[in-house]
Amino acid sequence: MTLFNDLLKNLTNSLIKKESFKEDIALILSKNLGVQIKSDDFSIKNSVLFLNASPTLKSAVVFKKDKIIKDLSGFGVKNIN
Repeated sequence: MTLFNDLLKNLTNSLIKKESFKEDIALILSKNLGVQIKSDDFSIKNSVLFLNASPTLKSAVVFKKDKIIKDLSGFGVKNIN
């Protein structure tokens, strides 16, 4: 039973870290764009950030893309789509 508890504890810790990771990225995006970005508004796959936002907000991202990528480089983001 302790093996199951250890696995469950590790899984829980992993999920908490992932959510914290996404909240940190959302904070950086919000700071750079001047609008509130939630952790549900984007996903990251293969070092590419996919933003679920309006075309207007995506245009703002294009203008600030280099700065945003630089700020997010510590999180493994290399491109924005």
